[in-house]
Formats: sequence, C-alpha cells, structure tokens
Amino acid sequence: CRADNTTRYGESSIDSSCVVSFFLLYFGSMSALFWYAICAYSCYYSYQGTENHRQRLNEKSAMFYMIAILGPFILTIMNIVVGEIDADPVYGICFVGLVNTQWRIAMVFVPFGVCGILGTYWKYRSIVSLISINRSMRKQKAAAGGSKGSVSRKCAQTKTVIIRLAYTLFYVFVAFAGILYVSFLHARNSEHHR
Repeated sequence: CRADNTTRYGESSIDSSCVVSFFLLYFGSMSALFWYAICAYSCYYSYQGTENHRQRLNEKSAMFYMIAILGPFILTIMNIVVGEIDADPVYGICFVGLVNTQWRIAMVFVPFGVCGILGTYWKYRSIVSLISINRSMRKQKAAAGGSKGSVSRKCAQTKTVIIRLAYTLFYVFVAFAGILYVSFLHARNSEHHR
C-alpha cells in the first residue's frame, strides 16, 4: 500500500519497493522458466548418443546464457516501462497484470506456456530416448547370458533418470495448475477479502 493506505496499481517508478519486489519475483520466475526449457533441450541432446555432444553444448552455452538472462530481463523492463505492476493486498506481493488480465496473459501465461511446452516436449523426447537405450541394454544383457554387472547398473541408472525426468514433468504440470488457480480465482479472492 501507499502512504495513504491505498492499493498500488500501475507502478512504474523505480524508487518504489513494489517495483523492486516485482523485479525480483518476476525476473526470477521467468529466468527459471527459460532455464527449464534450456536444460530440457540440453538433456535431450545429451541422450542422443552423438560423440561430440558435450563439445556442441559447450559451444552453445553462451547463447543459452544470453537467452536465459536477456529474455526475462527484457520482459521485466517492458513491464516496468509500461507500468503494469500492481500490488495484491491478498497475497502481499507486487506482480504484473493483476488488474489488466490481457497483459497478464501476454506477460505470464504466454512465456510460461511457450517455455513449458518446449521443456515438456524435450523432456518427453529424453524419456523416450532413455527408454529405447534401456531396452537395448536389456537386450544386450540377455544376449550375454544375463551376467553382466555393469549393464545391470547402467539399466538401473537409466531407470532412475527416467523416473526423475517424469517427476520433473509432474512438477511442471502442478506449477502450471497453481498459476492458473491463483490467476483465475484472484478476482473472487480479492472481493472476498475486501
């Protein structure tokens, strides 16, 4: 709230504590989304079995950092310049588009959807690749008479990675459901708490 106990809407002044908390929250969440998509792509690319995948990923690392830092930074600065930062008296945070839902869709849901879909696609492809690798290792173990200990360990490690990737996908769906829940029920909650 402001000094006169009115709710902050449309903040854009840099000296405002609302803008600082918005910057930390929005930039951090957008960076996490961008890194999720980048890490999912790197995960998929590393399970493709190419010999020089580490070298190619290292060559792309500067581009990954630029995308993961500049993308969220540009989105954050756009929100500050346009002045669509609103305080939420229910949750006690400053975030984008609590009043203007079209701006919230453009600045929260679209980046989350794009990064979420890309990351989920690459995670799914990673799981499919690992399942086929696991099957080929099992066939190799069966052809060798089932006595290869290193193949058994590799099968177990591959299965563990598959389970971890599946958990990651589950957490992304839970996060998206939480964001949708908070966003669409925000008006009802605001009216209830007035």
